[in-house]
Amino acid sequence: MFRQSLIYINRPKKSVKSIYFHRYMNTKIPITSFKPIPTPIKPKPKPKPKPKLKFKLKPQGKFRPLVYGVAIVATGLGTAYYIDNHYYSSLMTRSVRAVYVLLWIAYAYGFNSNSYQNIDDLHEIASDKLLHLLTTNKGLYIKLGQAIANQGNLFPLAYQKKFPQLYDQAPVQSWQDVDRILKENLGDDYQIRLFETINHEPIASASIAQVHYGKLKNGEEVAIKVQHGYIEKQVVVDLMIYRFISKVYEKVFDIPLSMFMKYISEQLIKETDFVHEMQNSEKLKKFIDKDSSLKYDNIKLPKNYPHLTTKQVLTAEWINGIPLTNKQTLLDQNYDLTLIMKQYIKLFGRQIFEYGFIHSDPHPGNLLVRFDSKNKQQLVLIDHGLYITLSDSFRLQYCNLWRYLFSLNTKGIEQIGREWGISSTLLFGTVVQLRPRIT
Repeated sequence: MFRQSLIYINRPKKSVKSIYFHRYMNTKIPITSFKPIPTPIKPKPKPKPKPKLKFKLKPQGKFRPLVYGVAIVATGLGTAYYIDNHYYSSLMTRSVRAVYVLLWIAYAYGFNSNSYQNIDDLHEIASDKLLHLLTTNKGLYIKLGQAIANQGNLFPLAYQKKFPQLYDQAPVQSWQDVDRILKENLGDDYQIRLFETINHEPIASASIAQVHYGKLKNGEEVAIKVQHGYIEKQVVVDLMIYRFISKVYEKVFDIPLSMFMKYISEQLIKETDFVHEMQNSEKLKKFIDKDSSLKYDNIKLPKNYPHLTTKQVLTAEWINGIPLTNKQTLLDQNYDLTLIMKQYIKLFGRQIFEYGFIHSDPHPGNLLVRFDSKNKQQLVLIDHGLYITLSDSFRLQYCNLWRYLFSLNTKGIEQIGREWGISSTLLFGTVVQLRPRIT
């Protein structure tokens, strides 16, 4: 008993809560002495899943590299086009366009002409494509089109009708671009220091430059020829394309073009240097002044201003004249067209057979006619950028060539052709007489 009493006394004490908890655990009587158990918080309903898109925004699986590749290429091409257009004067775009069109023309004429029922249809399509290329690319491409117009009789009728418009549709640059070129070449204060007035609107525009009217401080009227800003960047690449296409055409059409490529390229580069143009003008002027046979023919070259001339700017005497392209205007103002042709033929005949120094861009826009101070009809020759020099031996051969042509001396013609490296007499005669070859 004693031991049981000790165990009972030393048993662990239960808290009041524990006593009540065990006492009332198995009863149905509510426990009111405890704090109420808080009501459990209901969980928030899960949001409904969004409907799945029919098209996945992110490329999945094996198509992912392809989509990313296309995006990268498109971005690269867009960036390249922007840089090419804004910083490199569209060199890449112009070159791709030129290669595509010119190769298409070579393929159409060389390998696919039989697919056209009428060859005139091909002439129309090809001439439209070529004209669009030249007017879009501008620069030296305009000069190529003018050369085609000059030799119109060598080309189909479609070309003869369309290409003369290139004499009057040369590109025009804004005054902002012109002003930048003038400041770079004549100084930032050129308008205040050199000119009384200068017309911001161009009087004329050519393939590589445009002309503005101005008046110097001393009252002299001048023509200010300003090179298009993009020419300097484009000329080298354009000539590379020209040489490439010439080699292709040489293979396709069996025409000996390579013999001319280097010379033409060198001359076109010289033409973009206006100091060289001024020197050509002064040289021809000396020949004319010393030539007694032209004393009464009233032929004039504009005066130059060397101190106002640089590689990109040429300043010369202002000439109020009518270009030969405006035939109806010449007739309306009672100019003698026969006299104009006599002056023209004599001037260029003397250059070829006597001086050996020839103005090589004599298209109608570069020849003006006016009445001088004595009311005498005068022929004015402008644009002296492109000249060729003939050796004495070549001039003698050329004189003999025309003698042989008029006397129908076939052996003499063949001999000169061989000396010049041309084996085909028919082709030689076609080139010299500017007459299309008929087969």
